[in-house]
Amino acid sequence: MEVSKRNKRREEEERMSFQSIEEVRARCEKEEISFWKAVQLEDAAERDVAPEDSWKEMKHMWQAMLDGVDAYEPGLISRSGLVGKEGGLMEEYA
Repeated sequence: MEVSKRNKRREEEERMSFQSIEEVRARCEKEEISFWKAVQLEDAAERDVAPEDSWKEMKHMWQAMLDGVDAYEPGLISRSGLVGKEGGLMEEYA
């Protein structure tokens, strides 16, 4: 493997996202930051964007999740009948 490819791969490995909650917690303790901030900083570094841009993307994803919850109809099932209703059943169970 060429030296430049090896260096690039090493850099990518060094910037991999968290592999466990414990890794996030360790960073929080080490840097005295909150959980969400550790995730934001990791995302920004991984995607090579400013933390503010990471925050905008996270807000967008959060809104998409909220929209999905609001639009959920427990009685709907897929055409094949293989997908659907489980979310409503889980909600009743909980």
